[in-house]
Amino acid sequence: MLRNNDMVRVFAREDSKVFMIGELSHPTTLFLRNGELSLNEALGDAGGVNQQSGNSQVYVVRNITADTHQVFHLDASNPTALALAENFELKAKDVVFVDTASVVRWSRVINNVLPSAEAAYFSRTAYGVQ
Repeated sequence: MLRNNDMVRVFAREDSKVFMIGELSHPTTLFLRNGELSLNEALGDAGGVNQQSGNSQVYVVRNITADTHQVFHLDASNPTALALAENFELKAKDVVFVDTASVVRWSRVINNVLPSAEAAYFSRTAYGVQ
């Protein structure tokens, strides 16, 4: 209960953002709810990881100071890790990053390289260059 001379500090809602990026169904910005949001809740609110993610590659990046960052890794392929994620409280300005599976990353590289290689091949063939 408040008493005389008590001070109440109300933080701006924008100061309690958590950034959800990477291979999520709905990458988004979330807000802490009454100062709290678990990693599981955040992943669920972002629609969960999509099919192209490497489920074991979930990272939380946290700024400690302007020059110091802390990175947490969740092996989401392990069901016990998902239980631990329920107890992992996100903090304002945390970045949750879900990485792609290495096979998907390789596929994306190939898909970017092949059109250029095919164009070069067909150009050489059209002009009779051996």
